Amino acid sequence: MSSTLELIKYDPTSEIHIQELKRQRVLCGWGLENVEMWTRQVAEGEKGLYWIFPPPSLIHLYPLPSQDHISSEQLTEVPLDPNPEFRALGHISLDWIDYDGDETLANREEKKVTLATFYILKAAQGRGVGRSAMDAVEELAVSPEFAAKVITLNTCPVEDLLNPEWCRKHGQPLLPEKQCMQRWYERRGYVVYGYRDRPWWTDPATGKKVGMRCVNMSKTL
Repeated sequence: MSSTLELIKYDPTSEIHIQELKRQRVLCGWGLENVEMWTRQVAEGEKGLYWIFPPPSLIHLYPLPSQDHISSEQLTEVPLDPNPEFRALGHISLDWIDYDGDETLANREEKKVTLATFYILKAAQGRGVGRSAMDAVEELAVSPEFAAKVITLNTCPVEDLLNPEWCRKHGQPLLPEKQCMQRWYERRGYVVYGYRDRPWWTDPATGKKVGMRCVNMSKTL
């Protein structure tokens, strides 16, 4: 496991864990409506959800981030502030099922696990937390707990993120190519094997799922 952080299992029976997951999904911008389903999947062994924590010796380097507070205008049913006793920097999961039913992403019989539900608090971004989390979760994927042979993921295609019209339509920032997640995963050894339209989030105004084209990527472990 990475020496710069720890992965702590999400406890589906803990109200602290459930409330903090809700808070972080609001900050992430999507997935709040999935928290109940994800919690059930963790309990049933279909989803391996982990909190990303700094080791105790480095906790002082990550003060509670005021910029990650939730305003009362955003939501009133989750904690507005982080729990001072629960200092998770984000969360990440290894799943045996894909939420959209894509068996090319996840298949337990084929020992193919998919990386999902990956979020780092803004205050912790740009400090190597994401890189260390990926190192740790790839180690976890080959451990006896998962014994996976292939790890997969899906993300926004780089060509879409470089398209100003697409970014305006979907409310995404126009980023330099090297900052696009597809390129970041490619630098870690993931290769593209296909594309798929997926439901991405629920539009609060209409209650309907908003679709988006995603790129599927894989890495042999």
